[in-house]
Amino acid sequence: SKFTNSKLGISGLMAQNGYVNFGKLFGGLIVQWGLIYLSYDEQEITLPITSNGIFIILGLDNDYGCDRFGTQASASNKFKVWERSEQGVFAGTNFQWMAICRQ
Repeated sequence: SKFTNSKLGISGLMAQNGYVNFGKLFGGLIVQWGLIYLSYDEQEITLPITSNGIFIILGLDNDYGCDRFGTQASASNKFKVWERSEQGVFAGTNFQWMAICRQ
Protein backbone atom coordinates (compact mmCIF):
# COMPACT_ATOMS: atom_id res chain seq x y z
CA SER A 1 0.00 0.00 0.00
CA LYS A 2 1.07 3.59 -0.63
CA PHE A 3 2.57 5.74 2.11
CA THR A 4 3.93 9.27 2.52
CA ASN A 5 5.87 10.92 5.31
CA SER A 6 5.72 14.60 4.38
CA LYS A 7 8.01 15.68 7.27
CA LEU A 8 10.86 13.53 5.91
CA GLY A 9 9.85 13.80 2.25
CA ILE A 10 9.63 10.01 1.87
CA SER A 11 6.98 8.20 -0.15
CA GLY A 12 6.53 4.71 -1.47
CA LEU A 13 4.48 1.75 -2.48
CA MET A 14 4.98 -1.48 -0.54
CA ALA A 15 3.83 -4.06 -3.08
CA GLN A 16 5.23 -6.80 -5.32
CA ASN A 17 6.19 -4.07 -7.80
CA GLY A 18 6.95 -1.06 -5.62
CA TYR A 19 9.35 1.66 -4.61
CA VAL A 20 10.64 3.91 -1.83
CA ASN A 21 11.45 7.49 -2.79
CA PHE A 22 13.71 8.84 -0.04
CA GLY A 23 13.37 12.45 -1.26
CA LYS A 24 15.74 15.40 -1.28
CA LEU A 25 16.76 14.95 2.35
CA PHE A 26 18.42 11.67 1.32
CA GLY A 27 19.97 12.92 -1.92
CA GLY A 28 17.05 11.96 -4.15
CA LEU A 29 17.63 8.21 -3.75
CA ILE A 30 14.89 5.95 -5.14
CA VAL A 31 14.84 2.17 -4.68
CA GLN A 32 12.42 0.27 -6.93
CA TRP A 33 11.72 -3.46 -7.26
CA GLY A 34 9.50 -5.95 -8.99
CA LEU A 35 8.74 -9.45 -10.20
CA ILE A 36 7.85 -10.25 -13.80
CA TYR A 37 7.60 -13.35 -15.96
CA LEU A 38 9.96 -13.02 -18.91
CA SER A 39 7.89 -14.43 -21.74
CA TYR A 40 10.21 -13.37 -24.56
CA ASP A 41 13.83 -12.32 -24.98
CA GLU A 42 14.84 -8.63 -24.88
CA GLN A 43 11.80 -7.74 -22.82
CA GLU A 44 11.38 -4.13 -21.66
CA ILE A 45 10.35 -3.50 -18.05
CA THR A 46 8.78 -0.24 -16.88
CA LEU A 47 9.69 0.97 -13.38
CA PRO A 48 6.84 1.81 -10.96
CA ILE A 49 7.82 5.53 -11.01
CA THR A 50 9.92 7.68 -13.34
CA SER A 51 13.35 8.73 -12.17
CA ASN A 52 16.10 10.99 -13.54
CA GLY A 53 18.44 8.09 -14.08
CA ILE A 54 19.10 4.47 -13.21
CA PHE A 55 22.39 3.79 -11.38
CA ILE A 56 22.20 0.02 -11.20
CA ILE A 57 19.81 -2.83 -11.94
CA LEU A 58 20.08 -6.06 -9.96
CA GLY A 59 18.26 -9.15 -11.16
CA LEU A 60 17.86 -12.78 -10.26
CA ASP A 61 16.16 -15.92 -11.42
CA ASN A 62 13.13 -16.66 -9.24
CA ASP A 63 12.65 -20.10 -10.75
CA TYR A 64 14.37 -23.46 -11.07
CA GLY A 65 17.52 -23.60 -13.14
CA CYS A 66 20.47 -21.34 -13.64
CA ASP A 67 19.52 -18.58 -16.04
CA ARG A 68 21.85 -15.76 -17.06
CA PHE A 69 20.61 -12.21 -17.50
CA GLY A 70 21.80 -9.02 -19.10
CA THR A 71 20.19 -5.66 -18.40
CA GLN A 72 20.45 -2.21 -19.91
CA ALA A 73 18.65 1.03 -19.03
CA SER A 74 16.65 2.15 -22.07
CA ALA A 75 15.04 5.29 -20.55
CA SER A 76 14.69 7.00 -17.17
CA ASN A 77 11.82 4.66 -16.29
CA LYS A 78 12.57 1.51 -18.34
CA PHE A 79 15.20 -1.17 -18.79
CA LYS A 80 15.64 -4.17 -21.07
CA VAL A 81 16.41 -7.73 -19.99
CA TRP A 82 18.00 -10.53 -21.99
CA GLU A 83 17.84 -14.09 -20.67
CA ARG A 84 19.62 -17.35 -21.46
CA SER A 85 18.92 -20.65 -19.73
CA GLU A 86 21.27 -23.52 -18.85
CA GLN A 87 20.80 -24.84 -22.38
CA GLY A 88 21.86 -21.49 -23.89
CA VAL A 89 18.46 -20.58 -25.33
CA PHE A 90 15.56 -18.45 -24.16
CA ALA A 91 13.33 -20.47 -21.84
CA GLY A 92 11.08 -17.98 -20.03
CA THR A 93 11.40 -17.48 -16.29
CA ASN A 94 10.29 -15.45 -13.29
CA PHE A 95 12.63 -12.47 -12.93
CA GLN A 96 13.02 -10.45 -9.72
CA TRP A 97 14.71 -7.09 -10.04
CA MET A 98 15.77 -4.06 -8.01
CA ALA A 99 16.80 -0.69 -9.44
CA ILE A 100 18.71 2.04 -7.62
CA CYS A 101 17.79 5.41 -9.15
CA ARG A 102 17.98 9.15 -8.52
CA GLN A 103 15.20 11.66 -8.28
